Amino acid sequence: MVGGGYSYDPARLTDIAGKLRDGAKALADTARSAPPSPDAGTSSAVVGEALKALVRAGATAVARMDDVAGKVHASQGSYDTVENTNTGVLGPK
Repeated sequence: MVGGGYSYDPARLTDIAGKLRDGAKALADTARSAPPSPDAGTSSAVVGEALKALVRAGATAVARMDDVAGKVHASQGSYDTVENTNTGVLGPK
């Protein structure tokens, strides 16, 4: 912040949103290519349940990352609106 105001870097917000979306895509791609449950002998059912829980957690993470990316992208528009509004109010008349 310069001079007590606020500042933001639109390119940085775009970069952050892009990284979140890229991470979500990579995680989703990994989950889609998950191997079948391993043969763990008598523990196969337990291992299978653990893997299912891990895939569900990954799906939740993907949804959250996409949601946050959308919010970062939307906030960029909010910053632009605030800046444009304040420029109009405080600018030369």
